[in-house]
Amino acid sequence: DEEKILDFLRSAESEFAFDPEGPLMVDCGSATAIRESYDPNDGGCFLVATDNGDDEIVGIGALIIGTPITYSTSGASRSFPDKVTGAARRLCTSENAQRSSEEESTILQCLLTEIEKRATRGGATELIILAYPATTTTRRPNSSLLEERGYFELPANLNGVEAVQYC
Repeated sequence: DEEKILDFLRSAESEFAFDPEGPLMVDCGSATAIRESYDPNDGGCFLVATDNGDDEIVGIGALIIGTPITYSTSGASRSFPDKVTGAARRLCTSENAQRSSEEESTILQCLLTEIEKRATRGGATELIILAYPATTTTRRPNSSLLEERGYFELPANLNGVEAVQYC
């Protein structure tokens, strides 16, 4: 149900004061925006994980695939058409006080495994994902989870942004 997905995304967004993935309204403000932003024909996907017992959403994750573009201080840009990069986006679990950190981690890992498979099928040679600061919950990927999976921190990160890029 599209409305359940949008409600889930809004509740997750309200938890974070600043989202380095950009405003939710841009890519997830409506069902149409989600379909366009994560179009499978462009190598993208939008995943929804539900509880086996019912239709409760327990997590989401998305993937975009494209060629990297770098920007110089002058504003000029340069693309690398021979290199295909995937970016995992909007990866998080639902808030549930009954769920353990291990269960949260398992949900994130299952979503990430599926995103990795789809990125590979889409021709991506690398996958970039943000690690968020570790908190008492594991609702979003943190450095420990990503490093356990073989990801490494990228040297270029934005000053003042708590999330760190991993590849």
